[in-house]
Amino acid sequence: MGTVLDVEYATPQPNGSIARERQVTTTGERRAFNGGNPVQFNMVTSTLTTPVAKYRDLVNGNLLEYGLVSPLLGQTNVAEWIPPISDPVDMQPGQVARTTYQSRVTVIPNAGQNVVQLADVQREFTYQGRETFRSAVGTFNACKFSVKQVTSSSGTVVTTNIDIYVAAEGPYRGQQLKVDTSEATQMAYSPK
Repeated sequence: MGTVLDVEYATPQPNGSIARERQVTTTGERRAFNGGNPVQFNMVTSTLTTPVAKYRDLVNGNLLEYGLVSPLLGQTNVAEWIPPISDPVDMQPGQVARTTYQSRVTVIPNAGQNVVQLADVQREFTYQGRETFRSAVGTFNACKFSVKQVTSSSGTVVTTNIDIYVAAEGPYRGQQLKVDTSEATQMAYSPK
C-alpha cells in the first residue's frame, strides 16, 4: 500500500502535435467491489484531477481487472466487468488468453435517475514475445502484447486492436511503456 507510479505519456495527434499527459497512480487498500475484494489503485492525471479508482488483483497467476469508478463533473461512472477480465501473468510467445465478459457502466448523476449501459465484450490478449523497445525513458527488453476487443451494444459492433509494450526486467518490470500510440516519456516508481 502506498506505492506510487508517476508516468508521462506522449501521444501523436492527427495534426502532427504531441499531446502529453501525466498519470500518477497510488496503490490503495483492498475494497469490496464487483463481487470481490480487489486492491484499489487511485489514478490522477494532468487532464482529470479527480482520482479514478481502478480495481485489480492477482489471483492464482492471473491479473484480474474488476472495473473502475470515475467521478466526472455532474456524475460518477461505475464500470464493472462481469466476470472480471482475467489475463495470465506467465505466458508463452503466441499464447492467446480469450475472455468474454459483460461491461456494465452505471452513470450516477448528481441529480436524476441512474442510467445503466450494457455491452458484451469478446477479448483476445496475445503475447507476441520479447523485443527491444527504445523510448525516451530508455532501452528495454520488453514483452509485446496485442489486444483485439469486439464490443457489441444496442446493435452496434466496434472492433479495437492495440499493441502494448511492458518492461520485462529491471526497476520498471511489469510497467507499461507503450499502449497503442501513447508512449511513456518519463517514469518514476516509488515502492513502499
